[in-house]
Amino acid sequence: MTETALIARLRADERMNALLPKLIEVRAAKARLDAEEARLLAESDTIASDWTDEAEYGRVGSDAGFPYRSVAAEIGAAWRVSDRTVQRQMSDAATLVTDYAGTLDALAAGLISAAHVRAIVTAGAIIETPGMRAEFEQDVLHIACAQSATRLTPLAKRRAEWYAETTFEQRHRRAVEDRAVWVTDVDDGMAELRALLPAVVAHGVHDRLSEMARTVIDARRVEPDGMRESNTDTAAQTQAQTDGEATDTADLRTTDQIRADILGDLLGLAPGSWTRGGIMPLSVA
Repeated sequence: MTETALIARLRADERMNALLPKLIEVRAAKARLDAEEARLLAESDTIASDWTDEAEYGRVGSDAGFPYRSVAAEIGAAWRVSDRTVQRQMSDAATLVTDYAGTLDALAAGLISAAHVRAIVTAGAIIETPGMRAEFEQDVLHIACAQSATRLTPLAKRRAEWYAETTFEQRHRRAVEDRAVWVTDVDDGMAELRALLPAVVAHGVHDRLSEMARTVIDARRVEPDGMRESNTDTAAQTQAQTDGEATDTADLRTTDQIRADILGDLLGLAPGSWTRGGIMPLSVA
């Protein structure tokens, strides 16, 4: 190492030694604020619960949800966020304050982050008995204080299995009841088609689409006489695609694009598109 490089490194170390404690304190301060916010949101959930009881709405029906929607709407208006988002945060905060007091204290002390809290609470959702949940929390909290949230997540899930009253198979049978398909509109005339399926089915569908896409990719590289496309032909197709020319042979779609096109074809919404170099938009009546 040259003298100049050594001086530069020492200078960087000096600056980092001054900067790092400030970064640590900022992160700890954020954790304290996250803990305080959780307590306040849990209190707002209690306000809605007391309102429900005092109004004798009961715990079912549209009237029962009115206090929660009203409280969440007030907070949402002040925060400029969706009241549904606030209502979910209120519920999560109530769970944290009620069932994971040790985790909340660790957050307030700056020992863990909000991401650690989410990992613990999410993993612990399968544990129904308060006593077992408390044991689980004690078990994983010391791990959380020493590991990143990313590493904690799979560890917490495995530990939660030890304390859960129900087996994976039992929970899976219940979870299958929630299977569904839905659409979320996005920009530029596009939409996301999502499906909640048993994992073996979802992976099977994706694997099948990938297999069919690879077949398309392999086929487009071979001419009818079985010979590979020449470099000249490939270059010409690439140039035609760049120039916006429509050709019958140019198919430069990615594997993801072909998978999407095949899915539409199999559902009968874009017949034949996956054998061509593109997909035509559907006409809307």
